[in-house]
Amino acid sequence: MIAFFNISATYFMYLFVEILSNNFYLFTIKKFTQKLNF
Repeated sequence: MIAFFNISATYFMYLFVEILSNNFYLFTIKKFTQKLNF
């Protein structure tokens, strides 16, 4: 049970970091393109 909890917690942490990094990359790309336009 503890091993299962550790695996699921690690998986959710990885998923959370993946979502955050994707949003961060999209945000920086939008900012960069705005700077290029202006």
